[in-house]
Parts: sequence; structure tokens; C-alpha cells
Amino acid sequence: MREELIRLRKTLVGTLILAGLFQGLSFPQSAPGQPDETLKRVQELVQQGDIAQARSLLKSVQGKFAREPGYYNLLGVIEARDGNYGAAETNFRQAIQMAPDFTGAYLNLGHLYQDNVAKDPKALQKALETYQRLLRVDPSHIEANYQSAVLLERQGSFKASLDHLARLPSAAQERAQALALRLANLAGLGDQPQAEDVVKRLLASPDLNETDVLSVLPQLKSGSQDDQSVRLLEGLATRNLASSGSLQQLAKLYKQQKRWHEARSTLEKVAQIEGN
Repeated sequence: MREELIRLRKTLVGTLILAGLFQGLSFPQSAPGQPDETLKRVQELVQQGDIAQARSLLKSVQGKFAREPGYYNLLGVIEARDGNYGAAETNFRQAIQMAPDFTGAYLNLGHLYQDNVAKDPKALQKALETYQRLLRVDPSHIEANYQSAVLLERQGSFKASLDHLARLPSAAQERAQALALRLANLAGLGDQPQAEDVVKRLLASPDLNETDVLSVLPQLKSGSQDDQSVRLLEGLATRNLASSGSLQQLAKLYKQQKRWHEARSTLEKVAQIEGN
């Protein structure tokens, strides 16, 4: 389930939103030493989905840009788009080796690892190490801190994950993704008072969405924490953000609490959505 949720957080190509809390192959504007317009044209072709033409153009200028880290970063993006995990990893690493402060190449390599867990059992640890290397270059980097927090929470390193969340700007810490991750960590640590506060902030978040709520539910699975799960799912339903799957989870929790009327009315909403 966690792998599915991470995939839901991905977009294919784009600029960083919230200056972080985004996962996708990036095209940084500041590739060290990036020359003329050729690589920009390759980038445009990739963004348009014309991978074959992008590869052909990049290959045609290979000799000219053999010492350009931006070349290897773009080639890594193309290989990743074609599903060539090993080749993409090699090229992103080459870009970083040539330019150790090339932020975009670190991000692309970290994202590549997160997207290829099925191919490489060490991928998540490699991703964490990549983001940690970036943080040695730029300790305040927002996405590197956020993604490190995500990966540490998955490992059960809840305190370390919270430490990285604390490094985010205050506005970023109040985004729904960051609040959901904070709640998962607090639940893992058994810190109920702080968890209750975060539940309230998450439910009030203007960018609350189903994916973020579902990402935290596995940590809220016993005892009084069931009430938090109910409140989060109810919050989605109240704001018309709940899918039929989320409503079914809510109905199941209502049944466990013997709240038969709420369970029935929720299942009726599921039937309306699914048309049966």
C-alpha cells in the first residue's frame, strides 16, 4: 500500500511545487555550465513526450557536450522514461560526479530510486543516501528534507523523520502532505497529545486530499487511534474528497464501533457512487 501511495504522489515532468513535496524527474534551470539552446530543445521534446526524437537529438550532439553534466542529466531522464533503470542511474551519477552541486541530478536520482523499488531491493536506501548527500551540499533544501522524512518514516525512524520535517519552512510544514507525515511519525512514537493536535490541523488544511489521509491510516490502527482514522475519513467525506474506497473503509470502522446507522448511510453513498 505504501508503494501505491508513493506512486500516486508522482508526476511525470514539471517544476517543483511548494518548492518541494513533489516527486518527478526535474529539469533544473541551473545545470552547471549548461551551454546553448540544444539541451533546452531536448528538454522540451521530453516534456512533450517525444522521447525518440529527444534521444536522437541528444545523441547527435554527444561529442559536443561530452563534458557537460546537463547532458548526462537529460540522458538519464530519457533512459528513465524508457524504463532503462540501470542506464538512468549511471547517467545521473555521472552528472553528480561531474558537478557535485548539481541539485537537479540528485533529485532525479532520488526519484528514480523511489520509482524502481520493484527492480532494486536496495532502492529506498539508495534514495535516502542520495537525499542525504544533497543535504550535505544544501542543508536547507526543502524537497531533500521532505523526501528524507518520507523514507525515514517508512524505516520506522520516526524521530529522525520529524527532525527533517522541522527543517522545512513553516508554511511547508502546514501543507497536508507534511502534516500527514508528521501524524504518522507521532503515531509511531505513541505521542497521542501531539497527534491529536496534528489531526485537527490536517483536517483544517486547505489542501487536504485523499492520498495524504490514506498514507497515514496504516499507522492509526489500534485502540483510541481508531477514532482518529474515523475523523480523518469523515473529514474527507464532509469535503467531498472521499472515493468509494475511502467510504468503504469508513463504513467498516463504523461497523467495528457498532455505529450501524452511520455504516449503512455510508454504504448507501458507496452504492450511489458505484451505481449499484
